[in-house]
Amino acid sequence: YCGSWRLHERLRIDDPVHAGAVHAWPGFWGCIASGLFAWPEQVATLGYVGGGGLFYTGHGGQFGTNVLGTLVVLAWTVATSSIVFGSLQAAKLLRVTAEEEEMGVDLAEHLPRDGVTPLKSKMMGAVMRHRGSGSGASSRACGASETTATYA
Repeated sequence: YCGSWRLHERLRIDDPVHAGAVHAWPGFWGCIASGLFAWPEQVATLGYVGGGGLFYTGHGGQFGTNVLGTLVVLAWTVATSSIVFGSLQAAKLLRVTAEEEEMGVDLAEHLPRDGVTPLKSKMMGAVMRHRGSGSGASSRACGASETTATYA
């Protein structure tokens, strides 16, 4: 996970929850690792179709099969995701509005539409009062950035 997370950061991939780093790359490794490390005796005992891994048999057949299968799944995922996200983008449902982004998606999506702006002002006022109370808590610890703290 750590290596894939760093790769996502270096490639500047917009994945705020690191779903690719958590699922895609470790999943890819899990699919191909048995093609490298499977013991031939274990494969036979378990009754699996296939052979031992490259490092135990010196043959790359199982590894090649695993890589091919993984690439097929990757191609299917890219194709179906392109259709889904392309459709959402065409329907203008993929991105939030600039106003919702400025407000914060949590507030925009999880609170009723009426009264969101006054509630944000109340929340920011409470954050500012909390900061001034001598508790030592910063606005960042309360979930607000330094720039949003000026709204109070």
